[in-house]
Amino acid sequence: MPIVRAVAFTIVTTLSCTGQAQPIPVAGTPIAVGQGKPYDLVANCLMRQMAGRQFAAWPLVYAPPRQEALVNLWIRGREHENPIGVFHVVQNADGTTQVSFRGSQDQPGLSPDVIAAAARRCTR
Repeated sequence: MPIVRAVAFTIVTTLSCTGQAQPIPVAGTPIAVGQGKPYDLVANCLMRQMAGRQFAAWPLVYAPPRQEALVNLWIRGREHENPIGVFHVVQNADGTTQVSFRGSQDQPGLSPDVIAAAARRCTR
């Protein structure tokens, strides 16, 4: 009987882990470009700028040589669902860092102006 319980626990754990929210694909026109600002610092800045009472944000920073990061954005309390938006941060070989955004911009408090302002602040 203990083996059956262990197998059932493993199956339930595996199913609950695979059901976690995955980042949505990111592509788009850069909304901010900065010179000499590392991509990981920009991603962490975006997380701090966007996280608050209304939204939760979490960065996914890739190790070099990839030099890019994703910052997933959720409505607070719904972090187990798909993100409502994703910032894509890429540092190019010439030292410029580009930020683009893809997702829903019709959420209260998440306007194109708010998104662009956060990206500009973080790439300065």
